[in-house]
Amino acid sequence: AVVSTQSTGEIVRAITAKLGGTSLGDVFLNISAVVNEAKKAGRKDLAIQLLDFEPRSSEQVPALMRMNQYGKAMEKAIASGDMDLVHTVLIAMEPRERDGAKIREFNNTLKDNSQAKALFAKWCAQTDVQK
Repeated sequence: AVVSTQSTGEIVRAITAKLGGTSLGDVFLNISAVVNEAKKAGRKDLAIQLLDFEPRSSEQVPALMRMNQYGKAMEKAIASGDMDLVHTVLIAMEPRERDGAKIREFNNTLKDNSQAKALFAKWCAQTDVQK
């Protein structure tokens, strides 16, 4: 891996220029390989920004969740219109222990996203959440 002192924005621009477009979605490229290299190089911010160019929400959302970017993953899942992805993010975000920060993040996500809130309410009504 090459270590760069360039800013995240400079690297993103260099990658897109090298590929001949303004969007990585313009070329047939498995962006996840580039994202993984950015993460390995300790450039999580670059990896997250590069994911904005991933045209497939089915790749983008899980990658964001692997980097604990649940809020952004929820935004992308809702924008995709894929309610299965929204459900996947909700289930991954649901706090399983009494961690105040995780509970606040989960509640804020539901408060800020009416679609996610409605889907979670429907899931709770259909599921015995006490088990």
